[in-house]
Amino acid sequence: NLYFYSYSFTKPQPNTIARKTNLYELDTKTNNVKKIKSFASSVQIPIKAYDNYLFYSLAQIEHNYANITNFGYGYTNSLYVYDTQEKTTKKLFTKPMLAFAVDQIESKTNISGIYTTALETEFGSEIWKFSNNKSELIGTTNYYISEIVALKKGSFFVVAKSRSNA
Repeated sequence: NLYFYSYSFTKPQPNTIARKTNLYELDTKTNNVKKIKSFASSVQIPIKAYDNYLFYSLAQIEHNYANITNFGYGYTNSLYVYDTQEKTTKKLFTKPMLAFAVDQIESKTNISGIYTTALETEFGSEIWKFSNNKSELIGTTNYYISEIVALKKGSFFVVAKSRSNA
């Protein structure tokens, strides 16, 4: 099956626009499309699939964010896992993530991977490992990492840009 986001806009009152994000499942054999979830929050990081699980994040914009990249504004993202067989959702954690990838699932409560955050005082990224609801800083780089793909357990591909290409 194929999973995708779609956005819709409404005007709840004059001079305002509300955005709604919908997560859909397309059955590629029957071409039937089914809405799985609807969110009022924004989605900043692409959805990821791993076995029978979908991982998605919902963003919340905040001010007084510790970065120089976005003038003190930034997003915290709550990472969720959706079980496509049991149709259940679980919130894993909330962090100021730029990107994430999952590289292992031993159980619904034991999921591991990495995520990145912006450096607080200069251009670049921190790289964090997560597992069992714990996070550990594993490195920093002067590259801004905007996307991560897990290749296999412990091996990742990243998309990043340097300050000179920003």
